[in-house]
Amino acid sequence: MEEIKQFDIWTCDFGDNRALGEYGIRPCIIVSNDTCNTFSDRVTVVPLTTASKKPMITHCIVTGAIVASTALCENITTVFTSQLGKKCGELNEFERLNITYCIKQQLGIK
Repeated sequence: MEEIKQFDIWTCDFGDNRALGEYGIRPCIIVSNDTCNTFSDRVTVVPLTTASKKPMITHCIVTGAIVASTALCENITTVFTSQLGKKCGELNEFERLNITYCIKQQLGIK
């Protein structure tokens, strides 16, 4: 498997558990740190959607994916690396700052 790095965009198989909010194969942003990404069999991700969403402080637009998408930072979750498919993009510096801000808003970090 290709090296998994923070702020990369990967496809992920979230399975068929609709109760969790995300299901099926969809892109996600790797937000866990690179040490964990290297040595753990799990990564922390933020799912992406192309569906129209209400503006929220936890949403940000990402253009590094195949198509422009909204990052759903209120849905941070952990998945096994075996659920990842292929790398399909990476965030630019502005998007990295923006996603970090949205995650801090979700977690209440100043």
